[in-house]
Amino acid sequence: MKFFSLLICLVLSSNAFSQEVSISTTFFEDGSMYKKLNEFTQPLAQFKEGESCIVTEYLGKDIYKIRYKEWVGFVNSDFLEVNEEMMDLYYANEQKELNKAIEEEANRKKKIQAIVNKEEIERKKQDSIIKAKAEAKRQQELLAEARKREAELKEKQRVQDSINKTKEEAKRQQELLAEARKREAELKEKLRVQDSINKAKAEAKRQQELLSQARKREAELKEKQRVQDSINKAKEEAKRQQELLAQARKREAELKEKQRVQDSINNAKAEAKRQQELLVQARKREAELKEKQRVQDSINKAKEEAKRQEELLAQARKLEAELKEKQRVQDSINKAKEEAKHQQELLAQARKREAELKEKQRIQDSINNAKAEAKRQQELLVQARKREAELKEKQRVQDSINKVKEEAKRQQELLAQARKREAELKEKQRVQDSINKAKEEAKRQQELLAQARKREAELKEKQRVQDSINKAKEEAKHQQELLAQARKREAELMEEIRVRDSIIKAKDDAKQQQALLVQARKREAELREKVRIQDSIIKAKYEAKPQEEQATEEINNTTDSEREKYRNICHYTINMYDEFYKKMHIRTDPYSISDDLTIELYKYGRQVSIFFNSKIDLGCVSYFSKNRSSVRVKLENNQTITFYHTWNMECGAFLFKGNLSNSQIIHLKKYPIKSILLKGTEGSHNITDIDYKEFFIDKLKCLE
Repeated sequence: MKFFSLLICLVLSSNAFSQEVSISTTFFEDGSMYKKLNEFTQPLAQFKEGESCIVTEYLGKDIYKIRYKEWVGFVNSDFLEVNEEMMDLYYANEQKELNKAIEEEANRKKKIQAIVNKEEIERKKQDSIIKAKAEAKRQQELLAEARKREAELKEKQRVQDSINKTKEEAKRQQELLAEARKREAELKEKLRVQDSINKAKAEAKRQQELLSQARKREAELKEKQRVQDSINKAKEEAKRQQELLAQARKREAELKEKQRVQDSINNAKAEAKRQQELLVQARKREAELKEKQRVQDSINKAKEEAKRQEELLAQARKLEAELKEKQRVQDSINKAKEEAKHQQELLAQARKREAELKEKQRIQDSINNAKAEAKRQQELLVQARKREAELKEKQRVQDSINKVKEEAKRQQELLAQARKREAELKEKQRVQDSINKAKEEAKRQQELLAQARKREAELKEKQRVQDSINKAKEEAKHQQELLAQARKREAELMEEIRVRDSIIKAKDDAKQQQALLVQARKREAELREKVRIQDSIIKAKYEAKPQEEQATEEINNTTDSEREKYRNICHYTINMYDEFYKKMHIRTDPYSISDDLTIELYKYGRQVSIFFNSKIDLGCVSYFSKNRSSVRVKLENNQTITFYHTWNMECGAFLFKGNLSNSQIIHLKKYPIKSILLKGTEGSHNITDIDYKEFFIDKLKCLE
């Protein structure tokens, strides 16, 4: 909500600044106004110094739109008396341009990111389609093998039964068909509910991400104002998050240990779901912890940590693949043993049935024993497959596609059991010619069941392919989001490091400036001492000897030479080209103007500023319109140049920072300083004892 309120305020403020205003001012000197913005060849009207006009808009590049008498045109700020309201227009335009540049940079990064991620998404999509096709082919091969075994089993199993039992078996098949249809309907309903849940989760996740992004942007705005305090808090928070993460991992291990105790599929699925939620929460907390830890770490350390994590993840995946391979081999061996055992049992049953044909008196008992044995073997096979499904379900909690495969395999087993019972029914129907009608009825029922199963298999196949594609899309989207978050965190980390380095550099600069100020005052004291000696020599020139007059002349020449050299040399604290923002960055040493005041000149790109520093306590230096602090520089021709504070509020010492326009630079270069008036929130101080009156004449060239 705070983010949307801030956005509304920014929109309203930008709309307010985009409308025309009406600010009264006067012309600073004689000149011309022009009709078109970018054409200054044909003047619209001439004006005189001191005449009044109305400023309606600031258009950038020191150009103002004005109303003068009956004309409306454009004029450079050098010809206008710049007041506080005009400076507000200037700051509003600068803020608008800055926001525009930030937006353009963000759009450029988004386009680059989209181009980078598009290829990876296409590659992952193709991999998912290839995997889905391979899985479909494997399912077809398994189905062909199952049908082959089914045909062999039909040929071997021939038993004799009565018409009544055949009818009862047909009736039981009808019940099984009804149950299969009921399970099919339940499965469809579960799939529909699961899809609804997935959609709701995806929507909730998207809303959560939008809310997290809004909160994150709001936190970033606050974070930049208290970078130093956040570092210590981040360390404590990181330590606390590490403890919470350790507890979460400990609980996760305990829950995994408890999960192995469960025997039923439903309990295993519920436990897996709960483990997934806890794992998501733990990973979320771990991600937050890593995000806060990265504020203190360097980019190289973050890359090394990411590389180490990838190696650990690769090792874990390799171990998991080896475990799955061992499990697959063991399952194949067990399956082969069970198949051999099953073949032996079928052979024994065939021999037993042959003996039963010879011994007609024990046919019924033998059939009952064979059925009981088959039922017991089927139960053992179902239990074994059930345990196998549970083991695979526990191993593949994280992989939703494999979970669907497991479900499909279980359905195949149920289908194989139904077909086995169907084969038994067909074999029994071939015994006597008197049950032809029952055989035809069972065959018709079988065809209906085959059609229903075929439709069910087609539906499941389509659903599985669609789920695989959806999962692949979600995974690609998730990977894209993770990549975007990683890049965003890297950019934020670089910004934080740059801010921290700027703070450290500013502290070093302040210390260096203090040392330079001491050196400047020392040089000034030496200069004053030399001037005092020179005055003493001048007073005593009539009493001194010719040799003393020559010495005095030498000292005088030396003093003038050093002062002239000091005035002609620029002294810089910062003089470099910013490769990141492609701008020139200049800051001069603090020059001593009087005992209570130093002045620095500052330029970043096209923005030129001036800093007035004094130990005098005048309350605070404020940028608010109702009590904005100012500095008024009066020149020897009695012309006054006014500066307004534009940076952050500072209290205690008078640390004033204002903008310096081209017109102000032109006037400051013409005449020496006569006095400087400092105005804070709780008073003002006028400095008339100026030691370095030619400061602006000498040093403004250092910014060129």
